[in-house]
Order: sequence, then structure tokens, then C-alpha cells
Amino acid sequence: MNIVKIIGCKKSNTLRQIIFVCFLVMLECQILQMGSAIYSKDFIAVPGYISDIQLSDTTITKKGVRNTYQYTIHWNYEGKEYTKKKYSLNSTPDENISEVWINKDNSDAIIYSPNELSSQVYIFGLISVIAFVVWLFMYLKAETVKYDEEIALNVLVAGGLGTVLSLVAVAITAIAYNEKKDGNAYQVYTSTVMLVTSTIFLIVCLILTIMAKVETKRLSSRL
Repeated sequence: MNIVKIIGCKKSNTLRQIIFVCFLVMLECQILQMGSAIYSKDFIAVPGYISDIQLSDTTITKKGVRNTYQYTIHWNYEGKEYTKKKYSLNSTPDENISEVWINKDNSDAIIYSPNELSSQVYIFGLISVIAFVVWLFMYLKAETVKYDEEIALNVLVAGGLGTVLSLVAVAITAIAYNEKKDGNAYQVYTSTVMLVTSTIFLIVCLILTIMAKVETKRLSSRL
């Protein structure tokens, strides 16, 4: 099976590429959210509220402005009050909550119910399945182009770019993993998933680059 030919033999379509990226992003979100659901499945509800909501950091990315909010969770458990600082990405925490969820040893608290986190796993999963089915349909219906050296070269360039970006991602996630490896179970899970995912992408892109390089040489030798 010529993987390079399968990837490059269809006429390029920006919408199809965007849908495929959407599939990958939603799949990654599902995996990460699954970690939240597993981590919080035994949490119990207790009276609580949040305070001191403030914008902690603003980062400009290709996707737009990304805000990080810092807040403090307060909760009552067995007649005592506890507090813990937390961070929320993009969305402002709801300051009107009246209960929070804590783990068995009372060392951590969250403001989202375990049921809500579990339902988000299915939502992300459904979106990723729909995106993949739409992408596959568009791929199968797309016009087939003549397979030649130029097509293999395009795949080579794409694979090389993906390899470079994946290397950067591996370096960043490795640093994050090293910082979080002694944290709670959720932090360890999240940092591990991100590191493993970026490593898998690196391996795939590297293999694709090598295969495209071999194909480019083979096709150029036939001229």
C-alpha cells in the first residue's frame, strides 16, 4: 500500500483539511476530558463558592486571544472551611455557584460536577465522529489527480513541516510533564496524554517524511 499516493492523489480542498484538523482537535479534547471525568468520578458535592476572580494571563495565538483566569474555591467540609486557588482557561468561572465537588481525602476541589464532565466526553466524541465521517465522505468524493513526483514532493514538504512542529510540541509537553509529574492524578494524566500524543504525531510525521522522500527519488529516477 502506497501511503504517499493515498494522501496526495486527491485534489486539495481547504474545507476538507479544516474538517480533518477539527476531528483531531475534538479527539484530543475527548481524551483530555476523559481524564477529568475519570479523576472526578468519586468526587462528592459540598457547600462552596468562589471568589477573587481575576484575569491571570492573556496570550495571542493563531486561534485568537486566550485568557486564563485565576480564582479561589471556598468549601465547607465536616465543619471546617478550606480554600484552594484554581485556574480556568478561556471561560470566566461562574461566581454564583453554591456548591463544589471535592475528592475523598479533601485535598482538591472543582467547580464542575462529575456528571457534567462525563457528558462532555460524549459530546466531544460525537463531534469527532461526525467530523471524521464528513472528512472521509469528502475525501472519497474528491477528484483524483495524476500521481507524480510533484505530488510526492508536496507530501514530503507537509511531512517535514509536521515533523518540525511535532518536535516543538514534544519539547513543550516534555517540560510540562516534568513539572506536573509530581502533581495530582489529573495533572499527571493530562501532561502524559499531551506528551504521548505529540510523540505519536512526531513518529507519524517522521515516517511519512521518509516514505515521501523515498517516493520522490523513485519517481524522479523514472524520468
